[in-house]
Amino acid sequence: MAVKYKICKKKFKDAQGNPKERYYACKITTNNLNTDDLLTYISKSSSLSEPDALAAVRSIAQYLRQQLQEGNSVTLKDIGTFNLSLTSTPMDTPSDIKGATIKEGKVTFKADKFLRTSANDMHFTRFKKKRSRSLQQE
Repeated sequence: MAVKYKICKKKFKDAQGNPKERYYACKITTNNLNTDDLLTYISKSSSLSEPDALAAVRSIAQYLRQQLQEGNSVTLKDIGTFNLSLTSTPMDTPSDIKGATIKEGKVTFKADKFLRTSANDMHFTRFKKKRSRSLQQE
């Protein structure tokens, strides 16, 4: 199976302020799979029932939330590492930085090598919009 992409145009200004256009590949998302799809897959590929798989997924989510709130990172084998990053208001001196200067915390994710290397094995197929407005393979 190939990953579908289309050509996208991006407008920007160069260093001198002149308008420019560049083209790049833009992935077409064919499906947005959800928890039910994951539970069906897990129940068909393991000894877990869908309710058992849902309980496991919910437990993982709760565990991640708890550990991130405690300032820990969590690494799941073959999946990746979840961590918390902070954004704060820039201050002139280190002593000016307080909890109140932190704007937000964000959950970050770094894929494990197992997932990252799957991108190397992908094949890509370009699709163009035709006048009928359906996606057609070139």
